Amino acid sequence: MISARRSRTELYLVALGLLFSGAGSLVLEVCWSRLLKLVFGSTTLAVSTILVAYMLGLGLGGLFGGRIAERMRNGVRAYGVFEIVVGLYAFCVPPILHWLPRVSASLLEPLGFWPAAFLRFAVVLVLLLVPTLLMGATLPVLVASLVRGREEMADRVGLLYGVNTLGAVLGTLGATFVLFPAFGVLRTNAIGASFDLAVGLLAVFVLAPRFGAVRAAGEPAAEAAPRPAGRWNPFLIAYGVVGFSSLAYEVAWTRAIAMITGASIYAFAVMLAAFLTGIALGALVARRWFDRVPAPRALFAAGLGLLAVLAIGTMVSFTALVDLFTLIVQWFGMEGRSAVLGALVVSFAAMLPPALVLGALFPLATRAAVAPGEAPSRVVADVYFVNTIGSALGAFAAGFALIPRLGLQQAVALLIALDLLVGIALLFAQRGWTGRPRLALAAAMGVLAVLVVVRPPFWDREQMTRGVYYKPDLAMTFGIELEPFERFEVEKLLYYRDGLNTTVSVHRSPGGVNLRLSGKADASVGDMSTQVLSGQIPALFGPAPRRALVVGYASGVTTGSVALHESVERVDVVELEPAVMEASRFFDAYNYHAQDDPKVRVIVDDGRRFLAYAPERYDIIASEPSNPWISGASNLFTREYFRYAREHLTERGRLLQWIQLYGMDAPALRSVLRALRAEFTHVYGFLAERDSSDFLLLAMNDPLGVGDLPEWDDLAEPVREDLRRVRVFGTADLWSLMVLSPRQIDELLASGEGPPNTDDNMFVELRTPWTLYNEAAEMHAFFDRFDTGVLELLGHDELARLGPERAAALARAYWAGRNQRRIGERLFAEARALGPSAELLALEALVALRTPGKDETVRRARALRLLDEALARDPRCFAARFERARLAYREGRLEAARADIDAALAIDPGQFQAADLAIQIHGALGDVERAYRLGEGQLARGLGDLHGYLYFHTAPAAAATGRLERAEELLRRGLEISPYSPREWDILAAVYREMGRADDALIAQANSRRAATNSLRLFHRHALRYARFGSIDRAREMLERVVAADPENTRARRELALLRQGRRPF
Repeated sequence: MISARRSRTELYLVALGLLFSGAGSLVLEVCWSRLLKLVFGSTTLAVSTILVAYMLGLGLGGLFGGRIAERMRNGVRAYGVFEIVVGLYAFCVPPILHWLPRVSASLLEPLGFWPAAFLRFAVVLVLLLVPTLLMGATLPVLVASLVRGREEMADRVGLLYGVNTLGAVLGTLGATFVLFPAFGVLRTNAIGASFDLAVGLLAVFVLAPRFGAVRAAGEPAAEAAPRPAGRWNPFLIAYGVVGFSSLAYEVAWTRAIAMITGASIYAFAVMLAAFLTGIALGALVARRWFDRVPAPRALFAAGLGLLAVLAIGTMVSFTALVDLFTLIVQWFGMEGRSAVLGALVVSFAAMLPPALVLGALFPLATRAAVAPGEAPSRVVADVYFVNTIGSALGAFAAGFALIPRLGLQQAVALLIALDLLVGIALLFAQRGWTGRPRLALAAAMGVLAVLVVVRPPFWDREQMTRGVYYKPDLAMTFGIELEPFERFEVEKLLYYRDGLNTTVSVHRSPGGVNLRLSGKADASVGDMSTQVLSGQIPALFGPAPRRALVVGYASGVTTGSVALHESVERVDVVELEPAVMEASRFFDAYNYHAQDDPKVRVIVDDGRRFLAYAPERYDIIASEPSNPWISGASNLFTREYFRYAREHLTERGRLLQWIQLYGMDAPALRSVLRALRAEFTHVYGFLAERDSSDFLLLAMNDPLGVGDLPEWDDLAEPVREDLRRVRVFGTADLWSLMVLSPRQIDELLASGEGPPNTDDNMFVELRTPWTLYNEAAEMHAFFDRFDTGVLELLGHDELARLGPERAAALARAYWAGRNQRRIGERLFAEARALGPSAELLALEALVALRTPGKDETVRRARALRLLDEALARDPRCFAARFERARLAYREGRLEAARADIDAALAIDPGQFQAADLAIQIHGALGDVERAYRLGEGQLARGLGDLHGYLYFHTAPAAAATGRLERAEELLRRGLEISPYSPREWDILAAVYREMGRADDALIAQANSRRAATNSLRLFHRHALRYARFGSIDRAREMLERVVAADPENTRARRELALLRQGRRPF
């Protein structure tokens, strides 16, 4: 028999082996979870399925290990053999998963939702059963060799459990921060497998001989003392409940922390590491005292009370952690590494305290559960089993039931109450500690349980959904606070739901209504051009589509734009989060009630998984994933995803891929382009304007021809009206969206090295969190070398065939409409070579007006002369009429301005910018009825929320015609979009006075002063952001303006003095 006094040196050697095997096992778990998500998707159900199958295997392994442990001659050797088998099996997992999609597709396709979910669970369980069974059996078989009695139960079990968990921390961080970037997923899997193999071989050939045998050859196994009749006693059941709550806590806190830190792969890694670190340290630190505790079950019950208190503290702290994250980025700089550091600090601050208690409870539970003479390995197996099964059920219940049905806060409140009630039950079930102290503790826990459910004292939803990780600089006040408006909300939360996969909220804030996922704006009224064009570009550039797929619903605007096309018979929409479909109802006015369109079929699923298994083919696919640095969304930017898209397109089908240029650098962009280019032979690039942060890529395997370019006159009126709201008014505007040809895309790729983004190398997902705060302007310079635009497709002969008028209109569209000056200048030269035209003269006039360097009077005179010449050549030239009207209005020649703007509207009534100018001109001339009718006409088109100045320009005409209630409504609608507008607050005050509402007038007048003050303070903040993170020269210029506007601002004067000395005021 192995002596009960086994030397601690040998114990620590085994613990060291557990440290490395724990690291290897977590490396494998991270790899397998990732590979399985690629097969089954990133939905909560899919992720929960993987986790439950994994945990179930571990739990069954614990039971298995406990039953065989006492019959083994050498548990250390058995541990080594288990590790060797796990390592060998791990090498086989990636090849199996490579073939799994083809096999599972044929199995899953004919099944309904729940049968398919059950089959996925069965497949994952069978696939992972061998390694997880052996991983779970590890602890019981080692306990059989290393723990021989109750007196050392907690100490040694806590050591083994804590060290193994600490290894898991190293595996989590090592895989994410080191191995994935260096080797990719498949080779990281091989490294994890090699870790387990190496530990197994060392255990078998080095450690096991030091332990001899548990018993001599031929010696019968010792009879373990029988467990009490109720083996699954209330205490074990209670510990299973603790396992349930602990993993449910982790799921909920991870969701909450992601709203503060973002959902990058690194953020999730440090969240898991923080939780596991707490468990490991809790077990390692507390284990030494538990073997000497006279009433371990009473202490366990008290520990549940402490866990509940710390869980409350965690929930209460989240609002403060938002500010802590912002402060970290402020002090360490607007760089991706600051966000990762912030995630680390926030995760440990939130999770470490309660996780310490959870870690301490495991060795305490084993000590409390063991009976005199009972085999320690069997006790550990039972405790491990109930904890693991409870954890699996907790993770599943939290993600799939508690959080979606109750919300994060109420779900955690329920879990806290559950722990407290279990603690109370254990207090009265145990006999080691009785009397009044027990009653007092039980009463306190009961009162706390009731209070936490009735009034959970947790976080502010608006604070948590600010998305500080996304734009932390906007949350930095630098101690400059804004004055709150009276009886007016600048920010308003319209919708909030903790959904299956993420938290969805809708906000009304300056700029308009926006939809946020975990705090990050994923769709907004202010971003309408990208959403509309993501649907219109693939539908218009190429053959008319019949069947369309939209990946990602968000606001539904893209879906609505696609469904407008008469040729489209069906639009399939794949949306991961069901709550998005509810939230998108706030955008029904902008998406044409797309959900109610009979053409539209909504499929709640992972977009990648749907494409992998869908039997249909589509003429167009519009892919609108969130940013590639977000874990899960990143899977929609890989070569494999683009291959799925290509395989589900018809012969002349097109894929529209949306790429956010902010938060990326050139290598990351090239990596996505290489992945796309590897699957499609022709890729075209589109931008709504030069400074747009959203890059739209149109990929296909047949090149676009001249005949594939859309003509405005061929479009149905609903499609044209949809395009007008994003400032596309004609053929030239449509064509000017194209900025890069396939040849130019290939030139971009040739300008730098780098791999295509794949599922294995995760190049973009791993790189972009470090470039999270890069500006899109860095990418714009990437494109500026090219100056041909659609001319690359047209060629000089086709441009000549179009004629000088259309060529000049195209040049104007690039130069003025898209702010693509280089392309515009190139086309300007081409158009000039074709001969004179009214369009060319109008463009020359515009260039004269906008080109600095000459006296403004001279520039205006020259522009007017050119515009007169243009209209003499062609009186129906809209561009010339509009520019001449605008010039006359600026110069105060109102009658001339009215004549030209009315003529311009007669030429093209759809131009809302011309209608807006007409509102102002007619209002200035006193023709307020005409101004009002024009304004209401534009608002009836749904343009007010998209272009808020229409509210402000129509309101005075409404007031002047006696429509005071309508004027009030228009002004308040406009102020919801632009609240820091003193002039409009003044007009509102005047309207209230006219209405006889003196008190409201005084409030509006006071709000006008607040708007002016707040505007200046916001500008002051902006200057300090430049001083902290950007150009000192720019900050100095801005502070000079602040001081000029407010000479009494001593702080601004002091900061300006420091900047003039070349010093930052921090």
